[in-house]
Amino acid sequence: MDQEIIKSNIVNYKGSGSPYTSTAYGNLKLTKEKLILDYYLFGIPGIGKVYGIGQRKIEIPIEKIKEAKNNLGNLVISYFAEDKATQMWLGLWKAFKAKLYTGGTLCNEWVETINSLRKT
Repeated sequence: MDQEIIKSNIVNYKGSGSPYTSTAYGNLKLTKEKLILDYYLFGIPGIGKVYGIGQRKIEIPIEKIKEAKNNLGNLVISYFAEDKATQMWLGLWKAFKAKLYTGGTLCNEWVETINSLRKT
């Protein structure tokens, strides 16, 4: 049985490197045990769903996450994958009255939640 989802958001995704260019959009979910990113290469963000081609999935166990931080409104996750340190940059999108917003407050909520799970 799947774990209860604590947080969920539509995101603009960029792997290691600069957060300013991205061709991937996805759905980020957080449970008590892992961070899950379902994303599409060359995606188009939609309200509540994300559509695109080239579907991929990343699952990161909480114990592999080194740090979550807010970098200029982007959620940056540092973690260990296959015994090497890596990062993912995520721009969080919030659907509200048919407009898309992103911001530091939403990012800070994610950072606090992820870092509190790491410590428990």
